[in-house]
Amino acid sequence: IGYGVEIARISRNIDDGVLRQLRTESGDLNRLTVREAFLSQVNSLFGRPEDNDSIVHKISDLGASFDSLAVSPETEANQFLTVNAAVDVVNQLELMSNEIQRLRSDANIKIESLVDEFNAKMELVVSLNLDIIEFSASNISVADLEDQRDQALNRMSEIMDIKYFEKGDESLTVFTGGGQTLVDGQAQELSYNRPSSMVPTLEYTPTNAVNYIIPGQT
Repeated sequence: IGYGVEIARISRNIDDGVLRQLRTESGDLNRLTVREAFLSQVNSLFGRPEDNDSIVHKISDLGASFDSLAVSPETEANQFLTVNAAVDVVNQLELMSNEIQRLRSDANIKIESLVDEFNAKMELVVSLNLDIIEFSASNISVADLEDQRDQALNRMSEIMDIKYFEKGDESLTVFTGGGQTLVDGQAQELSYNRPSSMVPTLEYTPTNAVNYIIPGQT
């Protein structure tokens, strides 16, 4: 570069509206993908009605056995077949129950892992916010730092519905979709208490900002 030539500060030019919409759609896609993965496994437990080992087929066989037993209750063969059909149904229901508990346990492990990842991304946003404030004050390009922050926000939006806005110092404040503060100068750590054991009697409580994930609390 010759004398008298000065390199201008590198800046970014992005459509914030499109970026916000992209994050919203990515989050919806990720949630639907996870839900489909678990529901497809649950659906496979029921099997197809025409399959001999499906719960529908076994219940149908039990119904037919009861019909035969009602016609000839004194016949030992009908008694034997009815008891066997009932045992098959009970065993299949027990198998399905055990598999569903395993899926519930897998879901809780995944939630716990995602909460840890989300906390790490929030800390990264906090760190990048501080660097951006410092660099901007010194008139140093923050384009690369903003790219890194965008990548962190992209992943956060895939895990949880978030909202954010840029302050005058170019730092970002991040909220949950319901308005709970996540990042504002510092990160509000999230926590999730995974059940130590999963049994059929353990009930699901619908999630909300109070009983699911609360910043800084368990």
